[in-house]
Amino acid sequence: MLQSNKNLLSAKLETNAIYYLENLVKKYIYKNREKIKKTKKLKQEVLIILDFLIERGSVVGYILRENIL
Repeated sequence: MLQSNKNLLSAKLETNAIYYLENLVKKYIYKNREKIKKTKKLKQEVLIILDFLIERGSVVGYILRENIL
């Protein structure tokens, strides 16, 4: 969804959408950290979400990205 809709980077999102996305991705990464690091496709997909969060100004996204790289 994020790859095909580049306009989401500048579009106005629902209230707290970034917050909820951060929490969801944070839980997923902490539960599946080793699997993400070992599987190239999974890592690329998670990085798409984290890059989106970083573009929207998310510090949590930046920290999570550094953890899996």
